[in-house]
Amino acid sequence: MDKKMGRVLQICLLLIILVVATTSAYHYLSARPVQEETAPKEEEAVQETVQEVIPPGERHLPKDYYEVADKEGKYHPEKHDINSLYTVLMNTGALPEYKEDYFDCGEMSAYLEWYLEGMGFHSYIAHSDDLNHSWVMVKLDDGDKVAIEPTLLAKGKNYSSPGIIERPNGKYRAFSYKVERYKRYIDKIGNNTSSWRTTSISDIEKDPSQTYDYRWIYGESRSYPVLSYWEFAKKNKLTINEGSDAEREITDDIYYAPDDLFDTPADAIEKGFSLSEFDWWHVLPWGGKEPFMNW
Repeated sequence: MDKKMGRVLQICLLLIILVVATTSAYHYLSARPVQEETAPKEEEAVQETVQEVIPPGERHLPKDYYEVADKEGKYHPEKHDINSLYTVLMNTGALPEYKEDYFDCGEMSAYLEWYLEGMGFHSYIAHSDDLNHSWVMVKLDDGDKVAIEPTLLAKGKNYSSPGIIERPNGKYRAFSYKVERYKRYIDKIGNNTSSWRTTSISDIEKDPSQTYDYRWIYGESRSYPVLSYWEFAKKNKLTINEGSDAEREITDDIYYAPDDLFDTPADAIEKGFSLSEFDWWHVLPWGGKEPFMNW
């Protein structure tokens, strides 16, 4: 009896050992993939995937971004045509001075887009990859778009409100920055007609492009200030990155053929632009007052 009981106990003990060993091996093998460290390259790939799905908070605009624009707007035109756009831009205070990587074309474009949206204008941030330059385009009620160079609205020697760029076919010329510059030029030289050019009407009719739209009639000839508008316009070409070695001229047609047209700065950020290129609210005077200082 004792021998049989001893053998039974030995068998039971052996079975218990086998069960414990099998269970331990199962848990060990099951836990290994979880406990193993992720390879460096795999870890970077995981982080990139997470960033694409859940962008960091800094990639987002303030929640009340456009709500504040609407409240800030003191003038809300009923019609959003070239006349009301011109009026708004001519009465907009000058922006802070241009400062590269602090308040340059990116921040200026974002601010102007924000400001005009507050006035009820459907506005876009336009961008050229080749020029690495940004500006603003406004969609009018009739569906046509108008280009605006925001750096022309900044304090400094190049300040030329309203900053509107005429179309290559001459549309919006009467509202353009060049005409405003020409008006100032006329005021500067005064009304001393002795320095003006006088051309017979027959010669003007043969080549009307040599004269400015406003013509002064004297008998059978017409006089206009020196320079003519066309000569003046040719000499007044826009440049970007002024003062730098990479200064380049921009022609009017480039403004109406941008590589990208972003409805909001958030759209540009989604494509890969940094929020730091558009955070105009960190610039004085906005950065020192509510609600911008908390954005």
